[in-house]
Amino acid sequence: MVYSFAMKYVLIFVAVIVLVRIDVVVNLLEKAYDEIPRKIEVVDSRDIKSDREVIPFSEDESLKQDPKNRILSLLESFKLSPYSEIRLKIMEELKTHPSAFGKTLDKTLESHLLGWRDALSRADTETLLFLVDLHGFFQGENLDLVKRVFSFELDFNLASFLKYYSQTTDTMCNPVLLFGDNLPAEEKVNEYYERDSALTAYLLSEKLEPAQKTLATTCQLVLKSELAKLNPEPNPASGPEVINEDLPITPSTGTP
Repeated sequence: MVYSFAMKYVLIFVAVIVLVRIDVVVNLLEKAYDEIPRKIEVVDSRDIKSDREVIPFSEDESLKQDPKNRILSLLESFKLSPYSEIRLKIMEELKTHPSAFGKTLDKTLESHLLGWRDALSRADTETLLFLVDLHGFFQGENLDLVKRVFSFELDFNLASFLKYYSQTTDTMCNPVLLFGDNLPAEEKVNEYYERDSALTAYLLSEKLEPAQKTLATTCQLVLKSELAKLNPEPNPASGPEVINEDLPITPSTGTP
């Protein structure tokens, strides 16, 4: 009993000493850990391989766009915002990639250019200048497309059409016989007569610019020639024989 009681106090005394000097024990353990030699491995970042391969910007095909599609995209931007910067950028692209559009009519290009109708209805300067630029660039059916689009302006504002179209190389005024929309034959004839009347009124105006007056005269000559083909005047030589009743009738004499 006495022995047990004494051992209890001894254990308590030891515990108190350990708790009081615990910092000494910790310091001894830290020193022992620091003295253990360790091997530090330096890893070269070049040896680290990523699960995703990094592709240089210039080699990322998904970021590259076909020249033709890039031009069409710019044309759509020009339709929404007809600014000179966009027009010049498109012409730069067309000159850099002259084979983007050939001589065969490009339906997507047609859709874009026919969408300029609203801009032409208000005689937008940048749109008209763009048509002049495209007239000197495109060939074949795509050039005919440009002339068809120009015909919108001919009907919207004849003076504006003559001002800008006189800057092209077309001396035969092809748009005067063309239409941006597909019209029935009868409606085309009616439109021709309206254009003829508008040209007549324009040519009666005073102080006309020489180049525009010359083009207007040519347009009317081409138009009248086409109308003559569509509605030819009757040829008197091919009509029935006309008998003049005022002339005396000489009876025929038989052979005696």
